[in-house]
Amino acid sequence: MTTSNRGAGSTIQILEQILDDAHLIRIKIEEFDVTGFEVLWHLLVNKGVRLLIVPDDDDRLAIVDNILKQFITSLNQVAYEARTEILIQLVDALNNGAIVVRVDETTKPTKWRAYDDANIYIADETACIIGAPDFIGMSLKTASRGFMVLKEYDEVTQFAEHFDKHFRLGCNINEQLAESLKAFIGA
Repeated sequence: MTTSNRGAGSTIQILEQILDDAHLIRIKIEEFDVTGFEVLWHLLVNKGVRLLIVPDDDDRLAIVDNILKQFITSLNQVAYEARTEILIQLVDALNNGAIVVRVDETTKPTKWRAYDDANIYIADETACIIGAPDFIGMSLKTASRGFMVLKEYDEVTQFAEHFDKHFRLGCNINEQLAESLKAFIGA
């Protein structure tokens, strides 16, 4: 079954419905920052999270450094109290492998078919959201973008398998991200 989000509530409400009971959440995005973690933390905590960043950038040599710098810069957008608590939990999740962040460094098209530029959120093998906003707080709180929700097992597993293939090939940035965050909070 395929549905659309038109008139179905805000983006965050739909993400909550789809991701709440998931054990493994796979997310393919182009952009992310700490405000995305702030908005979705209640859905991500105590779950397996695989975050694949597929940047829209031709300079593949500087991608990881640019992503880390943009993420650290975004920390100033979050209130101090909430930021510190989230960052401590995020560093712990990165260190223990509950959250794994990788960057897709391939220079060839990703073969996501018509969804090359689409952000994709996959909940276990039960649902797949295609075309959701970037992993940025303000984008996640608004319903300005239309997206599809797939719930057919075969369709969802096809996206999950394709995600897993690209995820395995991606550059793991957990250690670099955790170290940057620890330096930011003075831990």
